[in-house]
Amino acid sequence: MSGYTDKDVTFFVGLYRDQRCAEVTLRRVREHFPDARVILRSDGDKDPAIRELADRYDTECYEEKRLFAIENGGALLARVFELFLEKPTRYLFKIDTDTAVHRRFQFLPKQYGVFGTLQNSREGCSSIQGGCIGFTEGAVQTIQCSGILGDPRLKDPVKHRDVSPYFSAMARRQERSGLSSFDWIVGWAAYELQVPLIDFDEIHSRWRHLPSENYEDLRYAVTHPSCR
Repeated sequence: MSGYTDKDVTFFVGLYRDQRCAEVTLRRVREHFPDARVILRSDGDKDPAIRELADRYDTECYEEKRLFAIENGGALLARVFELFLEKPTRYLFKIDTDTAVHRRFQFLPKQYGVFGTLQNSREGCSSIQGGCIGFTEGAVQTIQCSGILGDPRLKDPVKHRDVSPYFSAMARRQERSGLSSFDWIVGWAAYELQVPLIDFDEIHSRWRHLPSENYEDLRYAVTHPSCR
């Protein structure tokens, strides 16, 4: 494990019609990481309030076209990495707008890889839960430079659900919402490229499941969904 400063950390927050949640998230990030790089990207939402929000919390602001839809495949993740690599830091955290930052991380992984709350699909494959995904700079470089995010099968995983358990997990997201499955795309890319997935106990992240623990003791630095 390693020590770190704010200058070692980048947070990426994607925004689409959820400015109220984003305001709370950005406020918490800035409370605990005042000098970290923060990227705010609007995924097709043209509300002028987004620019005001970015200015208030001293974030880089990108107002761009919608990429989360399934027909864009891995384009959203590729764009996250592209923006990060313009001014890379030791670590990248992709967080949702309903993710809560409660305190600073006591430590960050020294090991190369992708880290957060490890989850398994019903078929047994693994990924890091998408509410908060951490990447070392090297892991971002490996995935982005491989070109794997441009695989055309990511644009319609339902047609390719028999390729691997990862595509089956992606297909369920496509059928449910018509959106890309960020965490399972990351999991698949990591599996194919032999990038380690690291279960990191400073983060507690679940899909639509509020943690049952009492967080007054600040056991976790980050929770998802927000518990307070």
